[in-house]
Amino acid sequence: MTNKIKNIKFDVYLPAIQSALPGTYCIHFPIVRDKLHQVFIANTNNGEYICKFNYKDIVMKNMKISSLLSENNIKGPESTAHVYKSYWFEVYKMIPGKSLCEFIDAGLPKEKIQKIYKSVVKEFIKISKIDYNTFSHYACKNIHDVVKLKFSNKYNSVIGYILGRLVFLLNASKKQKVSLYHCGISPKNILLDNNGKFVSLINLEDIAIASKNYAFSVMASEYKKLGLDVSDLFKIYEQKSGKKLNKNYIKIIAKSLIFLSKDKSY
Repeated sequence: MTNKIKNIKFDVYLPAIQSALPGTYCIHFPIVRDKLHQVFIANTNNGEYICKFNYKDIVMKNMKISSLLSENNIKGPESTAHVYKSYWFEVYKMIPGKSLCEFIDAGLPKEKIQKIYKSVVKEFIKISKIDYNTFSHYACKNIHDVVKLKFSNKYNSVIGYILGRLVFLLNASKKQKVSLYHCGISPKNILLDNNGKFVSLINLEDIAIASKNYAFSVMASEYKKLGLDVSDLFKIYEQKSGKKLNKNYIKIIAKSLIFLSKDKSY
């Protein structure tokens, strides 16, 4: 039962979180809710923490990702793994700021969104330079493994398997080199300070081994949903990295992701 995360009674959450954070006196949902997992903000005597219930394999993978980001001087959640009565969850100190999603809802102009994405693309490139070989023995090291578990939880194991297999095929071409990428960059996973400046990418779950073009497609689809031209992202990436993207592939996958999506974010 170590991978059980469904149907947790609410009275399990607070004692679970208190087992990891003894000073917790209140828990509540974030402003921007995670539709695939139970995520809480824990108010403690030492400040606010994020507590995210998930599969054991993903929790352990996220802890390693957190360590790799820190070792490479990339700002991100400093995650620790915990288990309570077979329920696994990760905990990290809340990083001050708001999501880009919140700023957009408050009327952030498109030109400022474009400027923020310049920093986002730079962060995307920095993550891709991390040596992922030390990460190779983790069960959920590949993005298709993550997708399989995420959607098995949301729907069922059959849909999870199908979507995981689809993502595997999208990353499987021998022409596509793989590396470590954030494969879920969207406004809800981009953290800004109170002045609207980029702070970090969040949601460690979506950082996994993948092809550059697939990971970029996800970011491009979300960018396009904002009414912006993905050519902006192509130009920034190729200028900053000195590497080329498969633009036609990215446009096709991004268009498909937009078609399949029923809400604002991936």
